Amino acid sequence: MSEDRFILLDAGTSRPTPVSLPPGTTVKAGVDDTEGRFTLVEYRGHDGLPDDTSDTFVYVLDGELGVDFDGETHRLTEGMCAFLPSGVTHTMRSLSDTPVHALHLSSPGSRERHVEDAEAGPTEDGESRFYLLGKGDVRPGRLRVPPAFASKVRSTDTDDRLSLLEMVVAQQIPRHVHHRADESIYVLDGELVVEFVDRTYRATPGQFVLLPHGVPHALRPGSGRARRLGVFHRGPDRGQAAHHHRRGARRAQPEPHRRQVRHHVRRAALTPSTVAGAEDQP
Repeated sequence: MSEDRFILLDAGTSRPTPVSLPPGTTVKAGVDDTEGRFTLVEYRGHDGLPDDTSDTFVYVLDGELGVDFDGETHRLTEGMCAFLPSGVTHTMRSLSDTPVHALHLSSPGSRERHVEDAEAGPTEDGESRFYLLGKGDVRPGRLRVPPAFASKVRSTDTDDRLSLLEMVVAQQIPRHVHHRADESIYVLDGELVVEFVDRTYRATPGQFVLLPHGVPHALRPGSGRARRLGVFHRGPDRGQAAHHHRRGARRAQPEPHRRQVRHHVRRAALTPSTVAGAEDQP
């Protein structure tokens, strides 16, 4: 059952892993948790977690992180983030005596995408897809969304595997369902109240929540406002859905990531003009 995939992970704790982890490293979500879409790792240390086999998104929670990429060192501080494409070598390291505290999200690319990029050459795969966002910056979209919904990774950045937003929850988002996509949450500030089925949970900074698709849930701030990172990632692919449809089962309609953002904006009772802007965000 989808309901059994729910996760509430305390700050500082890790999901089970088949191998031992480096000191200061915890896995918030593994590939089994996300149906192969991504792995989310929280890290405290002086050296980053190198990975040139997957697209990697790094978000700095505290400290100064240096990202060596394409012959240049980029300096990231609290609230800054970078997208590092697969296939291009990079290194990450602390730029001070203080350990860096960061989130690393790694998302595997499709085999077809890597074949196409290999034929096009390394520049097409690497430099053109790299980007860095300052604190408060957002990925450009066709229309603007309110500051409470800051797009950090668009679905088009990851071959439609996932999108990631930094979101401020200032009021209740009533009970709703994502029919095809899971929603993962990492709480940055404040307290987030999560209603899942018939239970209520309170998530505080450092806690991770996975809300599986197909199960009703609601969100609201515990006191004041809650700030969190939200990853929206689809479940079974369209080929599987078509297979079930051919066997006579009703096929669920795909739920684009922009529809999820629109849904959250509407549930937050924002203005119609704001909602229109959210509809066109990847």
